[in-house]
Amino acid sequence: MNCGHMLDGTYRIVMNRLLSKTDLEFGLEQNNMNEDISRNYESNELMNESDDTSIYRRLKRSSSNHMYSYRKNFKNTYTKKKGLERLDCYCEKKIFNNIDKIYKLAESGKYNKKTFKNIIIKKYGYKIILSSLFLLLGLIVPILSKAGVDVKCPGVSNDLKDIIPFINSAFFIPYLTIFILTLLYIFIKVVKYEKLKSGKGKMNRKEYICFCKDIFNMN
Repeated sequence: MNCGHMLDGTYRIVMNRLLSKTDLEFGLEQNNMNEDISRNYESNELMNESDDTSIYRRLKRSSSNHMYSYRKNFKNTYTKKKGLERLDCYCEKKIFNNIDKIYKLAESGKYNKKTFKNIIIKKYGYKIILSSLFLLLGLIVPILSKAGVDVKCPGVSNDLKDIIPFINSAFFIPYLTIFILTLLYIFIKVVKYEKLKSGKGKMNRKEYICFCKDIFNMN
């Protein structure tokens, strides 16, 4: 009986030790699995971030290379251009250089938003405003003529006064046409600059309109 009890007690001790050892090994394996999963997750996150960064760098490099290639080709072909094509290249270069200056000024971080706007207005806005005021002055004569207002000009004959509206139209209409075409030309070149900078290719009409809205925040 004593021998049986001893064997039974020994058997239980051995079984308990085996179970404890198994539980310990299982716990260690589970911890190792959790650590591996955590490590793999962190590794994947780092890889994703690295991929995102590398994609962004590739896109940025591609867009900058696109602009660089265009300007390099521009320098090579400028001397071969003649007439209106050469004038177009010259004006485009001037516009692109001015846009570069605006971007460098914005990226410098030396000015707040309000100061930056004031600088842009002083440099470019006043020219447009003065041109617009000149256009308004050109409208005064036709408006007075249509309203039947007789403007008295001492020392000016009636025949000359009748010619004034025609002289005004001869200057005003070409100036208005040039002013509108200039604004349209600048708009097209600004969009072209942004297309080159962002590495955009050919666009259909809808894509072009959406792109223009994004540039000028017209949404």
